[in-house]
Amino acid sequence: MPDTSRIEAFPSTEAWAEAAADRLAAALGVAMAKRGRALFAGAGGSTPSPIYRRLAQADLDWSRVTVLPVDERHVPESSPDSNAALLRRTLLTGPAAAATLLPLH
Repeated sequence: MPDTSRIEAFPSTEAWAEAAADRLAAALGVAMAKRGRALFAGAGGSTPSPIYRRLAQADLDWSRVTVLPVDERHVPESSPDSNAALLRRTLLTGPAAAATLLPLH
């Protein structure tokens, strides 16, 4: 794992999202290697969305990953304000569609 005790600057949102997604994918891979499964707890909102889109393409056994929102609003998943819906739209696509979403309500 990279040294996370320093501040890094990136030339673009794309570079930032790619670096963050790579770190998250590495952490998920380590968890699966150690425990056979991994848990990904993700925030909602527009800030992490570019990271989730990149992370969705990671070469992982997504069937062994459980995803849950950490800051879900008390709205149905059909609401545009639902963070679980945001995770479905941005992270649980492509290879990552095999992950299990565990909504908070």
